[in-house]
Amino acid sequence: MFALLKANPQQIPVAELYTALETGVVDAQDHPITIVQSFKFYEVQKYLSLTNHSYAALVLAMNEKKFSSLPDDQQEIIMKAAKDAIDYERQLSKDSEASMIAELEKEGMVVNSDVDRQAFQQAVKPVWKTFTDKYGDDLVNKVQAVTTK
Repeated sequence: MFALLKANPQQIPVAELYTALETGVVDAQDHPITIVQSFKFYEVQKYLSLTNHSYAALVLAMNEKKFSSLPDDQQEIIMKAAKDAIDYERQLSKDSEASMIAELEKEGMVVNSDVDRQAFQQAVKPVWKTFTDKYGDDLVNKVQAVTTK
């Protein structure tokens, strides 16, 4: 994806990234905001662009055989608890991200949230094709349907 955007991606252990940014070995990095804040990258990185180019979902899973063996009322309780937990986690994540962004700005980082996501999506369509050629387009279509609402 980054190569399609004309970047020269390279992997650097996160423990070495601060120094790599500080010395100019690399001039950008791609991590969640929690990492940017906890590793104090704001000290050596002036800009943060909120591209939303990836989402790393947490998965709540249960053995299907075990779940199916439970009575319907217990299955319903588990499904409701799961939905409530998902809703709570997503709100908590949004709130904590907003707080972290405010903290990064307070530390002097310039945060760019006005990103032309459509242009990025068009540029990286070949990555999507690699995925859809292997797995089909059902998942991509479902994600697109949800994100364009």
